[in-house]
Amino acid sequence: KRPSVRPRGEATSTEHKRRSKANFSALPMALPTGKLIAILLACCCSFVACGEELEPLKTTRMRECDRSRIAAESGQAAEQFDYGFVLEHGIDCPKDMAMAVKYYKKAALNGYAAAQNHLGVALLKGDGIAQDEQRALRWFRRAAKQGNVAAMNNLGNMLWHGEGIGQDNREAVQWFKKAAAKGDAKSMNHLAYMLHYGLGVKKDTSAAFRWYSKAAEAGDANAQNNLGSVLANGMEGFPKDPAAAVKWYLVAAHQGYAPAQNNLASLFRRGIGVAKSKAEAIRWYRRAAKQGLLAAKQNLRDMLHKDGGNGRPRGGSSDPDRTHMSRVKRAISLMHPTGAVHQVHKYVRS
Repeated sequence: KRPSVRPRGEATSTEHKRRSKANFSALPMALPTGKLIAILLACCCSFVACGEELEPLKTTRMRECDRSRIAAESGQAAEQFDYGFVLEHGIDCPKDMAMAVKYYKKAALNGYAAAQNHLGVALLKGDGIAQDEQRALRWFRRAAKQGNVAAMNNLGNMLWHGEGIGQDNREAVQWFKKAAAKGDAKSMNHLAYMLHYGLGVKKDTSAAFRWYSKAAEAGDANAQNNLGSVLANGMEGFPKDPAAAVKWYLVAAHQGYAPAQNNLASLFRRGIGVAKSKAEAIRWYRRAAKQGLLAAKQNLRDMLHKDGGNGRPRGGSSDPDRTHMSRVKRAISLMHPTGAVHQVHKYVRS
């Protein structure tokens, strides 16, 4: 008779019984048996009750999406806009920009200013609808006339850059002024730029500095970078203040604004307004370079592979007022700070 072979390490039935008894006896028995059973029953009951209330997240979101759609079908402009917004951003509903545009248009036709602005942005970018700058301009104008500050800023941008219409800096300035007076930081920054360079308005560096400061204090990263550039390079009536420039570059850099990160790195590299630090310069150049800023990539390459950072950083510059306007505009389009005030126009949806 062939002897049975037990795998190595496997316990016999007798050993199992002995171990089970030992393990059971080792368990703490702090609670009486009756109380233990009661607690177990209570846990089971509450688990069942809770299970009835816990719906899958996906189902809950779809219910919210359905509620938004039903509300939008009531014909109320605010509800139509809200449904378009959740479709655009994928809040509770799957993202669907084409459908979002459909509901924005319904709300816009009902006179809802925010929807008119969002529809204008979609038409300008060709997002969810065929691109049409002239129609975008018309919707921005309709919303702006109702007091929508984002539309005022967007309309001013289109007039400034001649999109959908011939360039009209004078009218652009008027819309920037109206929006800035209502507290729109982007428009404050744009107005400051127009005043700085005398575009559509008489050049006024004092007013420009004031609006740059207001926009920067309101949290606009572009304005913070612009104010930093003015302080770093000086402006008519305003001497250089490198230490203050570092402060504003740093604030904008922490918001992730690549041009400010590059400018801050350049000051660390040269020890202007701050203690010279190759490590800090490389760190900020690297952050800006990761966002694709060409000047930062070149500066980082110079520091890592050339003379250790003794050369003049790219992206830094001379007095901005001496910079030829065509070069400034080219730098704007490339998002390449020249040390002159760096201006990027953005269309906003809010």
